[in-house]
Amino acid sequence: LLAGALQSVGVKKGTEIPVCLSNSPELIYLMGAASLLGAKINVFSVSFPLDYIKEIICGCDSKIGFFEESIQQLKRLALSVTYCVR
Repeated sequence: LLAGALQSVGVKKGTEIPVCLSNSPELIYLMGAASLLGAKINVFSVSFPLDYIKEIICGCDSKIGFFEESIQQLKRLALSVTYCVR
């Protein structure tokens, strides 16, 4: 199901998806779904400097990212880099 949902938003072989999730079943499911499609996930920590996180998010070619809902600062940053200059 998750692989199909990712595929429906344009994830395909080689797509890089930014991910900031704690170690959880959801992360494992995402890793499996991305693997089925040949996509890559770029996992990073909220403890990274914000400028580096922005660089990671902008460097990914995906229209989708996965972030901990409880991390408000990161959520605002993710929204602010929706239109990254490439």
